[in-house]
Amino acid sequence: SQYHSGTLVWPGIAPQSLAKIVADNLAPQLIIGQRVDDVLGYSHVSREPWKPGWNIVPEWQDQKHNTKTKRDIKEAESFLYNGGINIKDSIDRRKKELMIFPEALAAIVRNTLTYDGIAIWTERDAKDRVISYKPLSSANIRLVDRENGYLGDKEIVFVGVDEAGNVGWTFSDKDLYWYVRNPRLDPGVYQYGYSEIEIGINLIRGYTNALGLNINRFDRNATPNGILKVKGNWNQKQLSILNRLWLNMKRGQTKNWVLPVMRMPENGDIELMDLSDVQGWETVYGDFVNMLAGALCAVYRFPSERLRYRTSGMQGDNAAPSTPKDAVIDKTDIGLPVLLIHLENVINDCLIKPRWPHLRFKFNGKNPKEDAREYEAKLNSMTLGERRHAAGLPPMADTVEDEGLKKVAEIMELAPGDGAYTGVFQAILQVFGMAGSKNDPNAGAGTQGSEIQSTNKDPQSKEDHGHAAGIRRPTARDKKNAGE
Repeated sequence: SQYHSGTLVWPGIAPQSLAKIVADNLAPQLIIGQRVDDVLGYSHVSREPWKPGWNIVPEWQDQKHNTKTKRDIKEAESFLYNGGINIKDSIDRRKKELMIFPEALAAIVRNTLTYDGIAIWTERDAKDRVISYKPLSSANIRLVDRENGYLGDKEIVFVGVDEAGNVGWTFSDKDLYWYVRNPRLDPGVYQYGYSEIEIGINLIRGYTNALGLNINRFDRNATPNGILKVKGNWNQKQLSILNRLWLNMKRGQTKNWVLPVMRMPENGDIELMDLSDVQGWETVYGDFVNMLAGALCAVYRFPSERLRYRTSGMQGDNAAPSTPKDAVIDKTDIGLPVLLIHLENVINDCLIKPRWPHLRFKFNGKNPKEDAREYEAKLNSMTLGERRHAAGLPPMADTVEDEGLKKVAEIMELAPGDGAYTGVFQAILQVFGMAGSKNDPNAGAGTQGSEIQSTNKDPQSKEDHGHAAGIRRPTARDKKNAGE
């Protein structure tokens, strides 16, 4: 299982063959290309949990957002986007051969969906902190037997090889980060992944063969449209005219049949043997192609409806199924959230934790419905002032000039966002003398505040309030019996 003095052989299909399979076949290109586009939709910074994107947050929810934490978050965001620390502009980044975050993310996704391997080179400073990073081609990385090391050097655990397999670069654990989504447990190769291309190689081959056969039927077909059987007394001139009519019987892009009009000799007859059914036999492969493409989508955890294929191959509508409004929309594409979680693990373990152990990288909008619920719960726990700050709006007191209104604005910003606490807030204002009575707005502390307006009447203020309030009130008979 070893060659070149300790490096482990890539198991199964060689990485160069995996790349060629993807380049030469339409089915994996469709899936990988669309999945790359899906992930690129999360490549920008997003401050809202329900909006697709990414952001840096404290590791623990109760961690305070002090000045240092905010500064570290800003530094980490700039580091991820530019590929390194203190990158001034695109010219500086290109000189160091680094990538912006969307480019690196697209390269990582394409590599992992082709080889099931993610390789990220990192540069570190004297304090062992990551200062720059760059994804490498997983096809050119080989693992090293850790017990023996490379050429006896146990610090070297990865090597870089060229197309011929010659070792040209060596890496330690601090130089290169390696991650697989489908790990193996086979002795000697357990650190390599198990690519979806290798799993679905027969599906890809069958899809390509069926597609090529159908294309050849159109490009190289020599089957005639039909056979014309002529009976009776026909001379050569009449047959020549009939031949011209026969060639023109199919017209237009759709090649629809037209009805010719001709004079026939006495006792003449024409019989047409249509061979178009023989030419149309390629449609028999429709269900087979659907089954192959649908099964490959299942291997990739990709929704086959997006490619208008059917996993079963059965006849039916290829349109995506309608989703009820109250359905959990997260389940329409279960493969994307899982892939984003893998990418989160890579970015946190490789890039964020070594330099900012108190921070965490996360994708927003992985599960839109659950994220929206979480954000709604956070909104309900905020005051009006906190909501304005989260929305990027200035304090209400800064929007008015009158000193009296400024005091009102400051008090309003303390109001809870959850309407269930409105009454408690009003009662507190009354205790501290911040709310006037309903008859005298200028009254001080200890006076009754304004009542909360409601469309529902108080059940205790009604004659027939007993059933509405859930409390049994004494009737006239009860009062008479009690001697009242």
